[in-house]
Amino acid sequence: MTIIKNHKCYLLFLLLIIFDCSYSRNTEQKKAEAIAHYNEYLVENAISPFLFNGPTIELMGEKFTIYEWKSKIPRNGAVKIRVLVPPKSSDETIVSLKGDENDWRYVLGTMDKLVNQSILSQLFGSNFGEKNEVLKYLKKVDAMTFSSVEQEDLVKFIGVRYALINYLVKHKEYPASINELKMDSTEITDKWGNQYKYQIQDRFILIGTKGENGRWDVDDKMKSNILADMTEFIYRVKDDFVVKFIPIAQ
Repeated sequence: MTIIKNHKCYLLFLLLIIFDCSYSRNTEQKKAEAIAHYNEYLVENAISPFLFNGPTIELMGEKFTIYEWKSKIPRNGAVKIRVLVPPKSSDETIVSLKGDENDWRYVLGTMDKLVNQSILSQLFGSNFGEKNEVLKYLKKVDAMTFSSVEQEDLVKFIGVRYALINYLVKHKEYPASINELKMDSTEITDKWGNQYKYQIQDRFILIGTKGENGRWDVDDKMKSNILADMTEFIYRVKDDFVVKFIPIAQ
């Protein structure tokens, strides 16, 4: 009886191991399936993988395990790609793009662009192809190199650009103050809580951040050069970061 009991305990132990391994394996299989469908969705919609972070598990339910990738632009999580993976492989996996329809434009058709190219193309409203086409917009900025903080600012500038377009269509002029755009305060301030500098110059908009040190390092001569240059560009001085652009052709 002791031998039989020991055999039963051993079999039970094996079953527990098999069950545990099966659960882990199924979880990994679900994740692998989610990633495969995510990548397929990116290709089908010409979306750059550089624009998303993930995946994270948003829900583990009886019907689905939901995996989610969140966009970096136009702001963190504005657009989300969700993959709903069912427990059984015979059931359908569902992929969807979540977010405001106006935000989809930031990610669709970006497959052949790096994240910086995608950001710049949205900010300046141009369809960049070769790298050299992007570089014409850069002044005092190393070619195609932006820190994560600068990327965050540029992404927020994109949001301001589209808010300006909507305001211009409605009011036939640009707002005198950035606050008139009625955007969330986090969308018009930098990482250190400084509200973005906003200035209208004819058909141009200047928007910038004074950076971590909280003061403007742009002197009068530099400011004169910025105002005198009647082109769209990005200007960096120490930790100051200024963009001059035309939100919409007039």
